[in-house]
Amino acid sequence: MGWRLHAGDGAGTPRIAEIRKERFPRLSLWLAGDAAAEAVRAWVASGAWRAPSALPGAAALSTRNRKNEVWAIDVPGAGPCVLKLSRVPPDAPAGKRLECAFRLRFRRRGLRAMRMAMRAAAAGVPTFSPLAFWVESGPPLLNGLLYRRIEGESLKALWRNDPGDHGGARPGAPEDPRFLALLPQAGAAAARLHAAGIVHDDLLPRNFVVRPDGALALVDMESARPLRIPRVFAAARRREALRSLHRLRDRALYDGESLDAFFSGYRNP
Repeated sequence: MGWRLHAGDGAGTPRIAEIRKERFPRLSLWLAGDAAAEAVRAWVASGAWRAPSALPGAAALSTRNRKNEVWAIDVPGAGPCVLKLSRVPPDAPAGKRLECAFRLRFRRRGLRAMRMAMRAAAAGVPTFSPLAFWVESGPPLLNGLLYRRIEGESLKALWRNDPGDHGGARPGAPEDPRFLALLPQAGAAAARLHAAGIVHDDLLPRNFVVRPDGALALVDMESARPLRIPRVFAAARRREALRSLHRLRDRALYDGESLDAFFSGYRNP
């Protein structure tokens, strides 16, 4: 079975992307309408993703969440991709394991990320191209998300601030001059997301990649969600959208100069 997601391009022109759902024993699969869809379907059905370290071109990527594994891999028929596997941490307290299992089974953040990435791309925000999301009922319960890899370096690599959770400058660490020059692009991406009815709570340097052509691409859409306030309530809608950006300031991860650069792009996307 399949369904279609309607998304605007930021100028009132509708675009349609297709997501098709299929079922296998113990596994539900959602496929994006991509030229490589059949190759991806066969690859997921093969179960090759269960041993990511043995896959062609496999390289583990860093992640802040211990329930996730993220891998750069090569998928036959699809090329360079990123594979994200999410599971219940076996060493977590019982309550946390139950909460995580519920989220994996019913919240399906990876599927929402697929939908938000399609809407964002339709609105002119450079982001990843999703290929598939799946839920394996287990045991063990597991979610998988596959998308095309975006080549480039992390914006965080140009940033002088501490990459830890609390921010703060590293003494004596210079900031690459490209960082401030690129931040207006991040602000413009936020503005286009909001115009398309999407809010994103985690527009931090680690979630942007600087592509070889110098453009920023947003590589994490799991923190994006629909802005559900109707357009008729324009003021409330704008307040809710801007509230999603408070994390930039509240976590002290951008200094004043950086915030100014970000919001210059937000005001003039």
